Amino acid sequence: MSIHFEIVSRGLKASRTRLEVAASNLANIETTKTQNGEPYREKHVIQQSVPIKKFESELENFSIEAPLITKVVTSEKPPRLVFDPEHPDADERGFVKYPDINPVQIMVDVISASKIYQANVETLRTFSEMSQSIRELLRST
Repeated sequence: MSIHFEIVSRGLKASRTRLEVAASNLANIETTKTQNGEPYREKHVIQQSVPIKKFESELENFSIEAPLITKVVTSEKPPRLVFDPEHPDADERGFVKYPDINPVQIMVDVISASKIYQANVETLRTFSEMSQSIRELLRST
């Protein structure tokens, strides 16, 4: 696999993971009880750039990097309390614990991850077209 396809592949995978986590957060925005009896806790993607190829010369050393999802972590933010004594999950004071999730921030993350995903797909399409053109040129010579 060429280095270009490696970068695009990692970018697509990272964007997909970010979108999956955002979808999970949005789907559970009002989940007051999970399997452990507590409200859902927002998930966050930890991503970094990692070198995939290093170059060394007399003038300069540098590397080409690609994104890598290192882990998905659970938020430590406490749940938000909403007074709703009629809710089946209300405590003795009438408060319900909801996940402290900001849907606007999640939508910003979704838009960002979607744009990056689209850019990677377009890059992949361009690489494929260029490869096809090169093969056609080589056949005609």
